[in-house]
Amino acid sequence: MSYGRVEPRARSGTTGISVETDLDATEGAAGCWINPPDRVAAITCAVHKQRGYDGEIKFKIECCCNRADTIGSDGTGGYWDLIDAEHPSYSDDKVVMLANSVTGLRVTCLAGKINVCFVG
Repeated sequence: MSYGRVEPRARSGTTGISVETDLDATEGAAGCWINPPDRVAAITCAVHKQRGYDGEIKFKIECCCNRADTIGSDGTGGYWDLIDAEHPSYSDDKVVMLANSVTGLRVTCLAGKINVCFVG
């Protein structure tokens, strides 16, 4: 499986990022990842079931501290850690903030249709 990269985009009026994408795993797993800019010291990831979708969802959120060129353009290189080892996946809306610098943050949609937002 490969991950689509979400390009960081500055928030209006500030130096930061605010991007979102929809993932659809109804025909197989789907994923996205972001390489937060150095100026962003904390990043929030919000995952929600897409509006109008009534099925079940399942997804996981991982972070990485490897160099961006080690992660690669498809988000599959490097070492990725679950943000919460006690919960390897989620089946309901989830918002989490990482208050430390990471070089990568990715979401894998394992089932259903979700919306993923990265803000920092």
